[in-house]
Amino acid sequence: MRAPLILLLVACPGLALAHVTQPPDGIALIASDAVPNVALETTIGLLVSTDDSLRADSFRWVCHEALSSSDALRIPRYVARPDGSLLATIESLDLGFVPNESVYRTTDACSWDAVTGLTGRVVSQLSVDPEGRVLAASANLAAGADNGVFVSENGQTFTPTSLTANDRFFVSVHQGPRTWVGAASVAPEGAWVHVADDVDGVWTEWAMPGDAAEHPRILTSDPADPDRAWVRMDGFERDRLLVTEDGGATWDSLWEGDGDVLHATLGPDDTLWVTLSLGELLSGPGAGPLAQVDAPASRATHFVDGQHLVVSDYLVEGWVLGDLGGDLDAGLFSFRDLAGRLECPADTRTEQECAPLYETVERLLGIYENDDPPPPPDLPSQGGCDCADEGASAAWLLGAPLLLRRRYRLNR
Repeated sequence: MRAPLILLLVACPGLALAHVTQPPDGIALIASDAVPNVALETTIGLLVSTDDSLRADSFRWVCHEALSSSDALRIPRYVARPDGSLLATIESLDLGFVPNESVYRTTDACSWDAVTGLTGRVVSQLSVDPEGRVLAASANLAAGADNGVFVSENGQTFTPTSLTANDRFFVSVHQGPRTWVGAASVAPEGAWVHVADDVDGVWTEWAMPGDAAEHPRILTSDPADPDRAWVRMDGFERDRLLVTEDGGATWDSLWEGDGDVLHATLGPDDTLWVTLSLGELLSGPGAGPLAQVDAPASRATHFVDGQHLVVSDYLVEGWVLGDLGGDLDAGLFSFRDLAGRLECPADTRTEQECAPLYETVERLLGIYENDDPPPPPDLPSQGGCDCADEGASAAWLLGAPLLLRRRYRLNR
């Protein structure tokens, strides 16, 4: 997946890359009993369902550039509240459209505003509980930075909780029966998990076992057992998946290997489902052992309305969203099913930023229709790159692996 990007950078070093020229891939699904929103996080944008269903023709595209600069490769991560609003963090103070802000909010996916109370703070993760309370973990890396966990009851205004520190940064936050926060430091290296029943009360700190350079990413917790949670220990070369059954005092290893643990979800039958960066799907009892499952190349799985949904690697499967209990040959949604972009009022940021980019998305996905198509772009010559038509060249170069993968899949 990285090769086309490298090729493009070498061929046209002056070209500013946007999210819409990244290889199309799924990331995660936003859907639950607690929120009305249904949306798909993808590399090329947020796909929002116009009727909050999983119907393939209900998804409309919203560009990540509605929040971030056009040359940003860091993908915003989104969460939804029960009132229908969405929040997103870019994990950077330099890439958002409002200087020195990393968290944004919208009620309609058209107009976005920076939230208040987080100015100057790099927010690593957002977490929403079923009542709509939002927690934000800050991860400013400067020595002595004032980091902490911040809370908002309305999704707009954030205030500090009792968890603050200037000797570490907070890399993850998760709300279940208890609140779990992962923290790390660089000099000296260290890794901790903080646990609390009340975010304004007493926090219990546990040093994490293993390599002090790992960063603890809270993946999920057991809604029926406040002492049980799963953590990805993010290392430089290898990841570890750990589980605690006693509130963080001790941890057992469920998996260790090359690549990243992307996502974990606990099924209603106490089965844990784990996706890895190479596409493998692992499954087993919540306390292990885990075994690889014969399944599509997976990015994340979710249980929604009795369905076990999977977000797949599009370049491998040819579809983005499927039902593990249904027909996996076609899936539930493919990028080729995209019905269009979300159309917004002319004065909104989504309309102004996304409308000019949508033709590039259509061309990249092979869904562009034009009764009078322009001639194909000239390919770069061996002597150098003619970047006069950079947008078309980018779409062709980045779409090439998709076309080749699709041809391979149809003929295998």
